[in-house]
Amino acid sequence: MLLFLLHLYVYLPFYTPKAEPIVFKCVLGEEVTRTIELNNPSNKPVNYLVKYEGCDDFKLINNEPFKI
Repeated sequence: MLLFLLHLYVYLPFYTPKAEPIVFKCVLGEEVTRTIELNNPSNKPVNYLVKYEGCDDFKLINNEPFKI
């Protein structure tokens, strides 16, 4: 149990968000378009997956992971 708590103490700070989440606020019925620029400063490829949480009435057009 002590090793488990030590593990949590060491690794949990890495799981905290580095910045505030991106929130899209709008009025119902209003069309909202936002552009997000992602960059990868390292030489290794990074895969991103968009996750939408909310009402099933709204769908993502392309829900496939993309690589930068």
